[in-house]
Amino acid sequence: MANFMFVRGNRNKRFFNSIGEELMKNGHKAFLIKLELGELFINAHIKTVFAPFKVTDKEYPISDDELLKLPIYNITYTQLILQKKIKKKELQTYKRYMYFIDQYIDDNEIDKICLFNGYHWIDQITKLLAIKKGLSVYYFEDGLFRPYTITLDPKGINADSSVIKKPSFYDNLNVDSNRLNTYIFTPENEELNGKNKENLVNVALMKMASFLGGFCRIHPRYYAHINLWQASKYFIF
Repeated sequence: MANFMFVRGNRNKRFFNSIGEELMKNGHKAFLIKLELGELFINAHIKTVFAPFKVTDKEYPISDDELLKLPIYNITYTQLILQKKIKKKELQTYKRYMYFIDQYIDDNEIDKICLFNGYHWIDQITKLLAIKKGLSVYYFEDGLFRPYTITLDPKGINADSSVIKKPSFYDNLNVDSNRLNTYIFTPENEELNGKNKENLVNVALMKMASFLGGFCRIHPRYYAHINLWQASKYFIF
């Protein structure tokens, strides 16, 4: 049996909780780290912790240079798109969360870590800790055939994924055209019919709560590519 730790379930905040519940039914242990204010409105049936209330001033011993070399989306976006330097305070936040997660992994004897996407700063520092500790990491992402599939890959997503990169492999595939045309936009599993729809009001409220949490400094501002005003316009639209 294994101890799974889930970090940042992306937009669908119930996703990792649901997987954790299934793992527990099969004898495993599941732990969920919540990061945003909006996540507190979702009931979880696995062991959870709201990290912003647990993070202290203690910092993980890692240099700024090592952090800046990680493919963290906030860093690459700020440097390449916004043409700005990364503030010392932001890197300090990464180190403090890294210290907390490091202790949380040890205290709960975590041996498997699940991330969504993997390029957010919280994902990258968790991944680095996993590498240092020799733990297994699994990456989730919206599936290659959307909206009814989910990708789970032990290597990563996009160019880092396990998907074969050689064009010759796909040239030699025998494709069931009828099956492809029938199910490309429809689930093969009839139980999934109609279950891809989201309540956009709930999504908007949860996102807005999280942006307000960052604005009120309950937790860090997690995303560099969108501000509160842009988020408001987006969800009103």
